Amino acid sequence: MHFDTRVPTQFCPDDLLTTFEAAQVLRLSVPTLERMRLAGNGPIFIKLGPGKRARVVYRRADLDTWLLAHRRGSTSQRGSMQ
Repeated sequence: MHFDTRVPTQFCPDDLLTTFEAAQVLRLSVPTLERMRLAGNGPIFIKLGPGKRARVVYRRADLDTWLLAHRRGSTSQRGSMQ
């Protein structure tokens, strides 16, 4: 699955969510969202700074895009509904 990784020219800091807030929006646990981030199969995130301890935030629009990409019409369907 490929997501657009271009950074928008403008976005509101209020659109940035912490990992905890993003997990609430997605109705996932924080550890699940963190594992998905590590595996590369979660929503796009922004890392604020270098190093392992840098803060991670999510744009609400990226969460919405990720959710839409995971829509299914049945449990046997593999790809996104078009």
